[in-house]
Amino acid sequence: MADTANSPVSPDTYELNGRIMSAFFLCVLTVVVLVVIFHLYTRCLHRRRQARRRRRNFQVLIRSLGLTTSGDLPLGPVVTNSLPIFRFKQTTQLGEIYHNGKLTECSVCLIVLEDEDMARVLPNCRHIFHAECIDKWLSLHSTCPLCRIEAEPRVKPEAREGPSMVMFDSSAEHEGRAQDLERQ
Repeated sequence: MADTANSPVSPDTYELNGRIMSAFFLCVLTVVVLVVIFHLYTRCLHRRRQARRRRRNFQVLIRSLGLTTSGDLPLGPVVTNSLPIFRFKQTTQLGEIYHNGKLTECSVCLIVLEDEDMARVLPNCRHIFHAECIDKWLSLHSTCPLCRIEAEPRVKPEAREGPSMVMFDSSAEHEGRAQDLERQ
């Protein structure tokens, strides 16, 4: 027992040092795990942003080429507000022409259009919808909900008349035709 009393380190000190070391290693391990989780989270977030940026760039490219993106981009509010709007009547020419006198149903809300309802007609396909319903639809998509034709009005080229005179390429061909006409 004399050895323990004269020794500079007691068994209680070893036990205390062991607890301190265990707590230190536990803290270091916790910090390492948190750093790894944070790294994985930021990496995942970065990949998601890159994918979103690539998808947006692709859609802009497709639109700039004049192609369709299957209506996955919303139609702008300026274009939506430029679409024809009118008070619906079942006996109007639009109802008779495009729906053969049948009751017209809004395919967005699946409710029959009643007289005096505000309605919109899409210019490219001539489908009729409640104005509120199609506005909500076009805030998420750029196509008709029925036929998937682009809802944005297309510019139709004006019909032009052809040339009034037929031009001949060579004078020999012209002389040959003139001689054929003289023979008749």
